[in-house]
This record gives sequence, structure tokens and C-alpha cells, in this order.
Amino acid sequence: MYCIYSGKNLDDSEMNVEHIIPLSLGGCDSFTIMVGKKINSDLGSKIDGKFCNDFLIGLQQLPFDNRGHSKKSKSVNLKGTANNRPITWSLSKDGSKFYDHIDKKYLNGHMQVQVKAALDIDIRWKFVCKVALATGYYLFGEDFVKYADCETLRKAILSENVQKEKLDLRVYTSLFPIEDKDKGLHELGVMLFDYLGGSAVHFGYAPGRIIASVAINGKYVGMVNFKADVERFPIKDDLHRCGCVLICKENKLIQKSFWQSIYDMNEELGIVDISGLDIQF
Repeated sequence: MYCIYSGKNLDDSEMNVEHIIPLSLGGCDSFTIMVGKKINSDLGSKIDGKFCNDFLIGLQQLPFDNRGHSKKSKSVNLKGTANNRPITWSLSKDGSKFYDHIDKKYLNGHMQVQVKAALDIDIRWKFVCKVALATGYYLFGEDFVKYADCETLRKAILSENVQKEKLDLRVYTSLFPIEDKDKGLHELGVMLFDYLGGSAVHFGYAPGRIIASVAINGKYVGMVNFKADVERFPIKDDLHRCGCVLICKENKLIQKSFWQSIYDMNEELGIVDISGLDIQF
């Protein structure tokens, strides 16, 4: 079997199921591919795990209480001090609490607390590129392997310092400003993801490029623009009109065209009046 993450053919016994968007981030059991066990485990720890544990991502996800394979409730844990004593501040959907590591007990009452949180800027890049690579293979299989620049996406995923790599990719994440030329598509995508809710991927098509955008529980994470010979892809049916959108909600996968998604959003929210227009794309 072919593993899109490693780019190698492996024995069936070396493969296992990969949730393209992890269950802990609102993915679903029908949005999966088969990949190599070892690289799946490595990337699950180095990318998915780090992304899930990112402070800002963790805070965003608390209200949704999506649970992974462990079925454990989510919390965000920060190390710090309270009254010059080492503590852990734990935040969950039920509130927050402070644990004193010296007395080994939870603290009550008012106190002055100092905490530090580190942000891994690269982890958003890597997560978006990983989801784009897996989604492309999910949608197009062998055609994606042949006609898309999978190797550059792999380099971004596996790189020790993706910011310093010279890659033919244009990547935006929620931590960086968007260039003027991409602001229109970005703002429309953010609005659509918020309307759709759930965790979603949008594959848009441009001459010689694919633009993949990713959202977790309705919140935009980032976008990657990479090379692909789009004209060779089987994207003529209604599911790919102006692009394809895949949404995970309540452990179900919904797939529809970008055109239909935008039309449905506009019809429900009444953003612009399109009555009487003969819309052609």
C-alpha cells in the first residue's frame, strides 16, 4: 500500500488508519486514509500532539470538548508560580484550578499568579501542510501523487525549521497577517468556516496551484498554496465546483462544493441579494 506521508509503498502489515483531522480536534471516523504506522506515530506526536497542546489552540477548543482515542476531557495546563511557589494552572470547560506542587493540593482564594506560555510558530505551518497532503490523497488518490507537489509538502512537514526552508509554498496561519492579494479569499474562507462550524478543509483550484485552507471547530487555522497540475485532476463534477469543502461534524463527514457552501451561507445569512441573478462559474 502507498503511504502519502513517507511517499513509499509499504507492506499492508506496516499500515494503519490515520484520521486526517484528529478526533481530539473535531475529526471524524470517515475522514481517514491508510498510512505507515511508524511515520503516523511520529507525526502524531511531533505535529498533531504539539498542535493540540498549543496554548491558544487549546483555549479555543475547550468549549467543544472533543475527545480523542483516550476519551479524556480536555484541559490546558500552564506552569507558573503563586506566592513564589510552583503551581500548575489547569483550565477546562468547567473552569480553572491551581495545584500547589509543594503541598500537593489545590489552592483556594485570591492569589497573585504568574504563568508563561510558549508558542511554536512552525507547528501551524506543519499541521496545515499535513492536513493538505492527506486531504489531497483522500480526494484524488494516485492522481494527487502524480500531479501535485507532494514532495514539497512533505519537506515542510518533516523539516526541523520550516521557516528557513526554501520551499515553493505560500503559507498563512492565524498568527501572521495576510498579503493584500490573498485577503479577499482569506476573509471569505474565515466567514465560511465560522458559518459551517465543525472542523473543515477547503480545497480551492487555481491555474497550476491548489489552495488548501483548514479550520478547527469553525476557527481558521491556516492556508497553504502549492503547485499542482490541476487540469489533470478529475474535478469536473458538482462536488468540486469552485473547489471542494469537507466538514467533520458530530463524527460525520459532509462533502460539498465551495460554490454550494457559499450559496447556502448567503441564502441563510442574506449577505448579498442574489435573487434574479443567473450565476455562472
